[in-house]
Amino acid sequence: MRIFNQCPVCKRLGQKSKLYIQGFSTSTSIISEQFYDEKGKFHSHDSNRTETEWYCDKGHKGIKIESTKCPSCSFGQEGKVEFYENDKLISLPIEERKRLKAPK
Repeated sequence: MRIFNQCPVCKRLGQKSKLYIQGFSTSTSIISEQFYDEKGKFHSHDSNRTETEWYCDKGHKGIKIESTKCPSCSFGQEGKVEFYENDKLISLPIEERKRLKAPK
């Protein structure tokens, strides 16, 4: 799944660069729970997350964190991209995240 296609630091600075994925990701493997509540709303409670390190040819680096927020309640978190800019940790939500949809 493509989460972003350019370095977020370069994007903020108006620069162009090549983005490299480190080559491997680490993932958790926790059983998720999907259900419809008493009002008929679909819930997906998935605690799993995947972390992938990345860097660009301008020397910026960071971590892409893929996780899921339930579409019907406050369970979980949206994915995010973390990186360092001037020695300060920046955390941005993943803009291209697709929302979970109830199965038909």
